[in-house]
Amino acid sequence: EEEEEEEGDHHHDGDDHLVSKPKTTVNTNVQSGKQTWTNPQHREMYKTMYDEYHKLRSGANVCHSCRFLDGIKKRYKFKTLLDAGCGTAVMVRKLRESGIDARGIEAASLPLKEYASDLLANGTVFSTPMQEIPFKTESFDMITSVEVFEHIPEADIDRSINELSRVAKPGASAFITVGQSTSRFDTADGRKKSAVAQISTKFKFHETVKPRQWWLDTFCAHGWFADDDAYIHMVKTSNEGGLSRPPPRGWFSLTKGKPNGKPCKCKVPPGRQASWFCGVGRPNAKKDVAKLWSDLKKEASA
Repeated sequence: EEEEEEEGDHHHDGDDHLVSKPKTTVNTNVQSGKQTWTNPQHREMYKTMYDEYHKLRSGANVCHSCRFLDGIKKRYKFKTLLDAGCGTAVMVRKLRESGIDARGIEAASLPLKEYASDLLANGTVFSTPMQEIPFKTESFDMITSVEVFEHIPEADIDRSINELSRVAKPGASAFITVGQSTSRFDTADGRKKSAVAQISTKFKFHETVKPRQWWLDTFCAHGWFADDDAYIHMVKTSNEGGLSRPPPRGWFSLTKGKPNGKPCKCKVPPGRQASWFCGVGRPNAKKDVAKLWSDLKKEASA
């Protein structure tokens, strides 16, 4: 696609964080029925869907992640930050205005073209899925991703987290929120009034809706471990009602490569039932991630 080729040619001399955009990985072994951005046809479907999605949800001042900004700045010490799924890049702008070298990626092209064309032009943000992050290894102290992972097809989850791990510095922190419910746009009735009405509902806006323990097992397999103190801080500062309300099950405060106690075990907070808050885990996560790393080595040497 011409637009992607143009973006792939971006190179900013003297910028320590940027590299040329990686080539799109085309997985020729995609199993039937499994949606993935590595399939060119699926990729075009998702790009169409999410441009329409952002027509409904985006705006010049719309910032779904900004509610967490104060809590993040108070809790974490960082000079560089990647907002993975940055939408209109409002949070990226706010952080840069405060002296943080913040960058962003967003799979949908519309919100960046409409509301962050300047940041897109100078290489501060890129229109790319999470599994193709165009930044150098170990570039960021902090990773944020707010209500993004549920949109990623399950077949792409491990590659996406692997890319976050690649660009995060050793000991980096991450604050991630993941939607825990299906989307109203994932039914035929929910799509009737949009441009995606004719797209099969096998392509979903919320592709990966999993329990908290499943996500903890997955992050842990990639070397990201739960930071319970940071989690409580974020709940206290950013949850409506603070600690007076039960903590959300879809929020994750993580540290790269620094396990503490039992970091992969879901801790049940007061006011929540274990079966609902934690749910079923992903027992084969480490095995699956090990296979991914083996596959990536084969791809690199091909």
